[in-house]
Amino acid sequence: KDQGKLEEAIEAYNKALAIKPDYAEAFYNMGIVLADQGKLEEAIEAYNKALAIKPDCADSYYNMGITLNDQGRVAESIEAYNLSLLLKSDNAEAYNNMGNALIEQGKLEEAIEAYNKALSLEPDHETARAAKLFHLAQICDWNSIQEDSKLIPDLGTSGKFISPFAMLPLEDAPDRHRLRSETYVNANFFQKPFPLSTKPSKKPERIRIGYFSPDFEDHPVAQMIEGVMRHHDRTKFEIFAYSFGKDSDSEILQKIKKSVDIFKDVQSKSAQEIISLARGDRIDIAVDLTGHTKNSKIEIFTQRASPIQINYLGYPETMGAASWDYIIADKILIPLEMETYYSEKVIFMPNSYQPTNDSLVVSEDIPSKEILGLPKDVFVFCAINQGYKINPTVFDIWMRLLHKVDRSVLWLKAQNDFMVSNLRIEAQKR
Repeated sequence: KDQGKLEEAIEAYNKALAIKPDYAEAFYNMGIVLADQGKLEEAIEAYNKALAIKPDCADSYYNMGITLNDQGRVAESIEAYNLSLLLKSDNAEAYNNMGNALIEQGKLEEAIEAYNKALSLEPDHETARAAKLFHLAQICDWNSIQEDSKLIPDLGTSGKFISPFAMLPLEDAPDRHRLRSETYVNANFFQKPFPLSTKPSKKPERIRIGYFSPDFEDHPVAQMIEGVMRHHDRTKFEIFAYSFGKDSDSEILQKIKKSVDIFKDVQSKSAQEIISLARGDRIDIAVDLTGHTKNSKIEIFTQRASPIQINYLGYPETMGAASWDYIIADKILIPLEMETYYSEKVIFMPNSYQPTNDSLVVSEDIPSKEILGLPKDVFVFCAINQGYKINPTVFDIWMRLLHKVDRSVLWLKAQNDFMVSNLRIEAQKR
């Protein structure tokens, strides 16, 4: 298993079980390997067999929780973590993972409590602290963030890895952001060069571009990229889309399917299977639309789906690895003096890197201020963004504007009740 020979590992565990059918550890270890193979249902079955023999195995419940969460069975995963913690109450990692699952359910306060429990057991648990700080930013609890502010520069930069995305809103330090990405990728993913035998020997008649994303649904990335796909010159390019997100009936997904030459739903496939598929399709350029954001499949790129790989649109930060050859940007997004903080070579668009989809229609039904719950005769300042993108410096500016401009209001997105409550308190302070 440690050599990555997963099929041979399964065969060895089966031989062990043929000799000793009640060998709980063999079922447990087999579950881990099956999960690594992406065979999640079989992994859960193996964990259940281990628990039937050894009901007090906390680790079986813990790993089952991880696998259930990977399947999207969030409530069941939380139940498994709780059962694990009943048997082994000092497992900081179980509290951390439970916090992540509670976030999926939108239970932010309970999630932050779970992260705090992980930190009470293991104060230097950087993953839990980074997740806690990010979700405190989501609810605009700036006072609690301030309590840990001295720890922020060291998170993910002192040898331990954390999610690079979590720290982006918490400090303006491009050198540390690059280091976090490098540390995260090096710790979690083995990087392979593209096999020479599969590189094209000459320029193909039509270059094959593959777009990879879990977000081909009603999502900003999908809204923007659909127009790009549709406008590719089909005499020069053949366009593939590889979707590893959940099934969706969204209108934008149907548009994407029509905008590409070949659409492939690969949500049930492992990263290795997707790589084999892309190589079989002879993709020349693979475009990663996700980066270090939610539901990414980084292994597709670290193990090389194509000879040329590009980071674009979904994560306009560095991936921190040589596996991504380029990033598409503009000189506002990445000023020339900031190029050094990117591991990728920068492809500069002449104007904006961000495409505006020419098929999107502005509704003719324009609601009144009253219908939107806004006062009638006022000037409306508006920022429809997630809570983590608002910080005290920005909020100070907004409050000064409200003071300066008579009969003005600030219209924000009520992402969660805690955000609303905390921003009202911050506004009253100012």
